[in-house]
Amino acid sequence: RSPSRGLGDVYKRQVLLLHTTLVTGLASSYTRAIAVYVDDAPQFAVEAATLYESWRVVATSHLSIDLLLFTHPNVKLDHLPGCKPYTHHNFENDCFIVPTELDLEGMYGVESLNYKYLNSIVFLLVPEAQFVKQYDMLLKTDCDTLVTPAFARWFPRLAHVGVGHYAGMRETRANLVQWAGKFGVRHRGLMNLGATWYAEPALLCEVAHA
Repeated sequence: RSPSRGLGDVYKRQVLLLHTTLVTGLASSYTRAIAVYVDDAPQFAVEAATLYESWRVVATSHLSIDLLLFTHPNVKLDHLPGCKPYTHHNFENDCFIVPTELDLEGMYGVESLNYKYLNSIVFLLVPEAQFVKQYDMLLKTDCDTLVTPAFARWFPRLAHVGVGHYAGMRETRANLVQWAGKFGVRHRGLMNLGATWYAEPALLCEVAHA
């Protein structure tokens, strides 16, 4: 299997907006993490367990790749072997469970309660998540994503984002252009940005805040 095929699997078979090359020779001190928010619904816990199993295969690499499961307070993932509360950053392959309380109404107003998918982005902004900035690279994704061994060998020079399927309706696409104008930015015609982002953690947190 070629690296490009494996990377497609990481992005739920989404097409990459940017292309890169594999970077070889990185020291074993280069640390990365996969971060997801596990919301309070049974299917998310099941999806997180499946992601965990795919991570276990990738974690056999000698390169450090942690799995960070930020969880709704009602979600229990203690049954996942080896997963533990976050303690400290190291160069091992660890699975950390981080209970995270999100207050969307307090952060964005009552209207945000009608769009709970914000959880999969704004969890990076809470105090419990600030330790992610210690990593060299962070893959922010959704629970229903699988990673393949090709991910362990991928060190992109640029930030990457997958292409989703969220803006197929003409009205939605028009609204994106309209809201870009309201925020004073020029829309460049990119629609359907996916939920999987791969970049330096500080940049991902900045994007999540925006």
